Amino acid sequence: MVLASVAVTIAVLEVATRFFYTPLPPTIEFFRLTRSDYYQADVTVGWRPRPNITARHVSGDVFDTTFTTNSRGLRDREHSIEKPPGALRVVVLGDSFAWGYGVNDDVVFPRLLESQLAGVEVINLGVAGYGLRQEFAYLKLEGMRYEPDLVILALCMNDLSDLPSGTLQPASPASHGDPDTGFDMFRRVKAFLISHSALYSFVISRVNTNRSLIRLLIWLRLKGQLAGYEELDINLRPALRRYPSKLEGSFADAEDQLRMIRDYLRVANVQFLVALLPSVQAVDHRSFQHTIAYTEFGPDDFDLERPYRRLIALGEAEGIPMVHPLPVFRERHAAGRRLFIARDMHFNPEGHGLFAASLSQPIKTLLDNPPQRPTPTQESGAATTAPRPRR
Repeated sequence: MVLASVAVTIAVLEVATRFFYTPLPPTIEFFRLTRSDYYQADVTVGWRPRPNITARHVSGDVFDTTFTTNSRGLRDREHSIEKPPGALRVVVLGDSFAWGYGVNDDVVFPRLLESQLAGVEVINLGVAGYGLRQEFAYLKLEGMRYEPDLVILALCMNDLSDLPSGTLQPASPASHGDPDTGFDMFRRVKAFLISHSALYSFVISRVNTNRSLIRLLIWLRLKGQLAGYEELDINLRPALRRYPSKLEGSFADAEDQLRMIRDYLRVANVQFLVALLPSVQAVDHRSFQHTIAYTEFGPDDFDLERPYRRLIALGEAEGIPMVHPLPVFRERHAAGRRLFIARDMHFNPEGHGLFAASLSQPIKTLLDNPPQRPTPTQESGAATTAPRPRR
């Protein structure tokens, strides 16, 4: 009878919790598509998607999607290499956000942009796992073949942080689907409860965002020690108020990469636009609290708008147009709309739609005001100094 009473009480609490509580998305491991056999090694960019792939991408009960690649290995429809006379073309560079991690082909923001820009081809060069150097290299390897009028770089906050060495190394082959993470039974049960129980998520979220309780549990040896900088979410590092020297160096390197892409495109007479991807922590305060719960950092150690301000200042100083949709994302989130995949940092379909809507007018403005064509003398002189990416 006692067990039955406990079970009934838990069931009632579970039902009640589902009415008033939206579970906080916990962090899950990023699925390394680059290590699946949907990708192939490439000597220039490290890895790139295989052409003519149709595949299913599943992550537990979080999402179940399909993706396809065209004959060039792009997650896009077919585009002719030769540019039709009078056509306008936009090439999108980026990582898993531009590629469309966790959503179907038809809702990825480059595809939505093409539907919103009459008479404009939008070519998606997004590749999961790419950093700025790879994106620049891929632009030169593949993107410039399409003779773009405008190149858009979807810049993620993790592009500004220090990344492991060997970013450009080929990925090791693996089988289809998610890699084996080696979770033991306890962690599997915990993951199941997080996914299926609002009551469990409610209790855990209260624990994880209570600094005093966390410290008590650490003292009781029920939790591990608080994590430091190396364990801090890579998307949050650029939001620290005080930068370690290596973070300052990696941010400065990212700024150099943006200047080099700008200079390269100027030589080619192609316009450049940087679209700043809002991080889930900067949009959703609960996600921010959850991310830092097990770290030695507190909320006062962060200025979530700092990296965006610095990039916007760079754009103003260097003549690089930038789109900053973070305020719009915060407004939509405050209205109760979900913009990110549950338990993940990537946009859901509504997030892709909002990001595309934020870009469409700036793109129209740039395409309606093309840069002046350089004279043949200028082209000849400039071509001898075309920038190269730093290695």
